Amino acid sequence: MVNNPEKVNSLLYAGPSVPLKYRNAIFAKIKRGLRRGNSYYKLIDQETFNRAYDAVIEMWLSRPAVLIRFVVVPEPSLEDVIIGFSIFEGATLHFVWVDPNLRREGLGRALVPAGITAVSHLTTTGLGFWNAVIPGAIFNPFIS
Repeated sequence: MVNNPEKVNSLLYAGPSVPLKYRNAIFAKIKRGLRRGNSYYKLIDQETFNRAYDAVIEMWLSRPAVLIRFVVVPEPSLEDVIIGFSIFEGATLHFVWVDPNLRREGLGRALVPAGITAVSHLTTTGLGFWNAVIPGAIFNPFIS
């Protein structure tokens, strides 16, 4: 999965308790991933997209039942390097992000908890992941 797996930390937070240093990365990586990874999102003007997705992500992070699992490489003199994260709530997977240089190595699969029955957001890459990792789950973008 990673060259030195013993130097990787797995962290789990409830939405409201995610540290600020990770919150900012969540916003940036989800919005960038959706805009670049789904041609329909590119049709939305940038200001409308940012306003809408800031609200969606803020909603997720405000709910104690939403869990965010991070995989990070600790950097003592810098910020931790996030190499992947997933956002889920009960049996719903809202989002998975993995560093593009580390995809197809099992990290995304490791970030998805057992028992997922629904997916609320998809990108082109996510579509293939969904079909391979959780093929029985339904896609429902209105679950958020």
